[in-house]
Amino acid sequence: MLLRRITKHVKEQNWFAVLLDFLIVVFGIFVGLQVDNWNEERKSRVEEGDYLLRLSEDASGSIAQGQFGRDFIIQGADRAGVVLRALDECRVDPESRVDFANGLYHLGKLFPPYMVTGTIDELRSTGKLAIFESTDIRDQMNATLREFDTAYLIYTDAEARTREHVFYVDSKVVYRIEGPQVGDTEIAWEAVEIDIDTACQDDRFYTAVAAVRNYAYDIAARHEHMLVVMNAFKSAVDEELDKQAKP
Repeated sequence: MLLRRITKHVKEQNWFAVLLDFLIVVFGIFVGLQVDNWNEERKSRVEEGDYLLRLSEDASGSIAQGQFGRDFIIQGADRAGVVLRALDECRVDPESRVDFANGLYHLGKLFPPYMVTGTIDELRSTGKLAIFESTDIRDQMNATLREFDTAYLIYTDAEARTREHVFYVDSKVVYRIEGPQVGDTEIAWEAVEIDIDTACQDDRFYTAVAAVRNYAYDIAARHEHMLVVMNAFKSAVDEELDKQAKP
């Protein structure tokens, strides 16, 4: 319809009408492109919001698991201290028996740093990291991943260093455990068989417990650092979500 009208105006050499028709065409194309751009931008912002929400949920999971790992490791290290005091005194106080038993049983159980990376992995594999308007989110995401990689390397080194010590302690203790046990399960004093008189005279036994305890506190400190980093990342993500929620 418009093309026939333009052709008619050209034949009639009505150049003002031709110019007007041309402007109408250009304006129509411009409006169409703007509408398409607006729709794409709206879709991108919706998708960005979905990814931000998933990142926040992943961070919450990482924080919860990190807190559990930190608390478990610190408890184990504290109980290893109970074992050391018993070795110093060559006796186990009745009120400390449960802590002594679990200090030995859980010696060297070091939870690795934990980070839920499902959403980040998806963003990387699909090339959608640029979907975030805020470069701060991308920068903080990368910084958090670097901190996690560092924490995991420190953990693997500490775990390797404790292995021989744990093997030696286990060779001197018998655990009367029936059936499979969950990693953080408490055991009773009666489940542990150890000759405390012999153990307190064994310098290597004492040194092994002390070394594993020290490494445990080091790993717990790394967990604490990762919790600070992860909470900062979650706060940045939640801040962006709040910005999107505002009209």
